[in-house]
Amino acid sequence: MKIALVTAYFYPISSGGTEKYVLNLAKNLIADQNEVHIITTGNNEISEYDGIKIYHIPDELSNDPEILSGTKASTNLHFFIKLLAQNQYSIIHFHTLTPAFNIFHIVAAKSLNLKIHFTAHVPSVTCLHGDLIQFGINACDGLIKEHRCTACYISKKGFKKGLSQIMATAVTTLNYPTSIARIVERKRQNLQLLNKLCDRIFLFTN
Repeated sequence: MKIALVTAYFYPISSGGTEKYVLNLAKNLIADQNEVHIITTGNNEISEYDGIKIYHIPDELSNDPEILSGTKASTNLHFFIKLLAQNQYSIIHFHTLTPAFNIFHIVAAKSLNLKIHFTAHVPSVTCLHGDLIQFGINACDGLIKEHRCTACYISKKGFKKGLSQIMATAVTTLNYPTSIARIVERKRQNLQLLNKLCDRIFLFTN
């Protein structure tokens, strides 16, 4: 089977927990007689790390707020589609949702009738605060609630909990500014689409 593992960061440029996980997964899949490639960001070139072929496509360096928020396709999407078409993978396993590889890349892979796997390595996949800690104080139950999540997101900007809750009430009532007023609904829609597109989703839990 031919498998692509997609991650915005990888060795030797970056060496975090996700990178280590992807590297070990690639080695195990290769040991099971699969052909495995890594797709990551960098210069538009092919390299190799620890015997594994790595395809680099341009990183997303735009300051476009729509790209950064995941509501618009990255400028590297056509490179990604071309790479998938050339290699004819059986499975595309995404390990990131970033401006470089966002929901539009998953949609593109699905349009080519590929099996889609996704691993959520970080809480920001579901949490606007990024850490599943409500207002930076208490552990969250993970439920997406419009007012609470909006207030928690606002608190990330440095506002106290009480003021964040008041601001969230104003934002959700007035539906302004729209970039904040709609952020919870966009997160919910992205998660619903992710669930629809993926054949398998892997989560890390305690």
